[in-house]
Amino acid sequence: MPCPVAHRQQSWTQTDTEAENENQTGPILNPPASIPANRRGWGLMLNLTLDRLKFFQRLTRSTEVVWLEARGQRMLVLNHPIAMRHVLQDAAQVYRKSPFYEPFRPVIGDSLLIAEGESWRSQRRGAAPAFAQAQLQALIPAIQSAGDYLVRRWAGETDTGKPVAIAPDLAAAVMSIALQGLFGHQCQDSPALARASMILLRETEFRMWSPMTLPQEWALALPPCKGALALLRRKAQEIIDARRRQTTAGNDLLARLIAACDNGDRNARFLRDQVLFFMVASFDTTIQALSWTLMLMAQHPKVADAMAQEAEDFLSSNDLARAETLLSDLPYTYAVLQESMRLYPPVWTISRQATQDDLVPFPGHGRVRVPQGTTVMGCIHALHQHPGLWPHPERFDPSRFMGAQALAAKSAYFPFGGGPRICIGARLAELESVLLLAMLARRFEFAPINKRPVRPLAAVVLRPSRNLRLRIRQR
Repeated sequence: MPCPVAHRQQSWTQTDTEAENENQTGPILNPPASIPANRRGWGLMLNLTLDRLKFFQRLTRSTEVVWLEARGQRMLVLNHPIAMRHVLQDAAQVYRKSPFYEPFRPVIGDSLLIAEGESWRSQRRGAAPAFAQAQLQALIPAIQSAGDYLVRRWAGETDTGKPVAIAPDLAAAVMSIALQGLFGHQCQDSPALARASMILLRETEFRMWSPMTLPQEWALALPPCKGALALLRRKAQEIIDARRRQTTAGNDLLARLIAACDNGDRNARFLRDQVLFFMVASFDTTIQALSWTLMLMAQHPKVADAMAQEAEDFLSSNDLARAETLLSDLPYTYAVLQESMRLYPPVWTISRQATQDDLVPFPGHGRVRVPQGTTVMGCIHALHQHPGLWPHPERFDPSRFMGAQALAAKSAYFPFGGGPRICIGARLAELESVLLLAMLARRFEFAPINKRPVRPLAAVVLRPSRNLRLRIRQR
């Protein structure tokens, strides 16, 4: 039996007051008695396998309240930003991370990404001060050092004229920022650690989306995952041991993780998993944000030229950027990054599981009853490209995030999630991305190697479907 209001049109132009009034007085919709064949079971798996981005785009642009069913479990699609904000922010206490994230547990344990309840709250309280505005200033030298590394690497490639695969160098640079900036650890093996992280992340993403896989403990016990996990665990323990040998504790993230562990009932393995989480689970998103932005700069040279001029004006007169003003000091570069993350959000989907019954608002429909245990899922990529929310959504237009337009844009913009569980490193990710992009735009011109479009691949993160290679020339 179809949903009784399946043909009502969703409203994309309601004010917050209008939406709130409807949420309080609108009809209550129960889950449907049946779900179409292409949205359940093998029909759903076929759609997710063939092109999951297009599938979620169709669902997000639907005028219906959309339900899916997988392995006997119902899932509600959050195909409106008001529904998304309700789950992530307004009723966050009613939801927990969904089982979709469980494949991360054997790698990073019960760390911040998947912890719940008091465990999550204590971890968040312990780590949050390390990402406060005042503390981020101490990370600027690490970001500039990573930028210098990329400039040296790519300056050597400009003479050859050969296309450069940018992801491996970006991975090494971002890993070095985590090691030096968050853990105060200088090392020469950032490229090897970045490769090991990628091996584990790719295995995890395959497990998340494949209907049939080997048991995870088997996969992690076989090459190449076994060696990658062993290397990262050794490095995490080496970082901890080196800090414990120091006479001063420091004031960075590592110091706070160690203090929280020593003052509580956490064991050494938990501390190692915490360090491993900040090394592995969060760096892939920054790599993809930088990769997509560099691709867009290559496709839009006038945008890149404007970024280069802004970077030259700022960097030539500032020996050390200030974290508290960096994004406003480089407003155009920041707008380019935000528009890139609108088109290609590295975290392209988000899901939660209801811990009790809830009513989720859907403008134009009323409120949808979500029974306890139900998974709700929103496709950030599809919301970021919805024509009811963004004029000409397929167009690359950084001006969306400048001036008066910027505030309006943020109402349907979820690159870091939202609510209490918004990415703890969101501000750091923006700072390091903007400063690295400014340093690179100032020194280099980027050009695509051919006109063949690079398609996004929706895995754990949204990444290019093939190795992204660009031609690089010095300015």
